[in-house]
Amino acid sequence: FVRTDMATAYWYMGNADTAIAEFNKALTYAPNSPNTLFNRGLVKWKGKNDIDGAVADWKKLLAANPNYEGKSNVEQTMAEAKSQAAAKPALIAK
Repeated sequence: FVRTDMATAYWYMGNADTAIAEFNKALTYAPNSPNTLFNRGLVKWKGKNDIDGAVADWKKLLAANPNYEGKSNVEQTMAEAKSQAAAKPALIAK
């Protein structure tokens, strides 16, 4: 999708917020697009530190596209994001 490509370009230019907005628009046309969901998840994770949001996107991708050719890559990326979240020290409330 052209809008997904445009969103990816925004990400590479360092604009995570605009990239996510463009991914969101692309998903209004194709809500289960694996590439859009995967890429939005990456930007949420790497650009916004939104690991929960990223994992939700990747779970939706796998649920909606059970035969997705990049399934193992999605699973590996999801595991890496989850391990990063688990490795963060707990914040202590003061």
